[in-house]
Amino acid sequence: MESKYKYRTVMIIDDTYIDRYVIERVMKRNSYAEEVLSMESAVDAIAYLSAHAAEPEKLPQLIFLDINMPEMNGFEFLESYKNLPEEVRKNCIVMMLTTSLHEED
Repeated sequence: MESKYKYRTVMIIDDTYIDRYVIERVMKRNSYAEEVLSMESAVDAIAYLSAHAAEPEKLPQLIFLDINMPEMNGFEFLESYKNLPEEVRKNCIVMMLTTSLHEED
């Protein structure tokens, strides 16, 4: 049976509550993702991915990653992400998001 959702699970990593809330609502309303994992910090996201590395059904298929966050920014997340087990990296596509106007971002 085919799912009405484009993706089973999507993760949002953003330190701004309202951004996470709006993205989650839009995804659910448009049947984009059946489950949205909302992470306030990149540190929490790395912990989640590490904890579920052996459970591919719990891993997100897409990760929407904010660049500018305290504690661990998006680029630092990517450095940590590279060290996660291959099972995680082969199942998750990371897409970076930013409102920054800096060309290097």
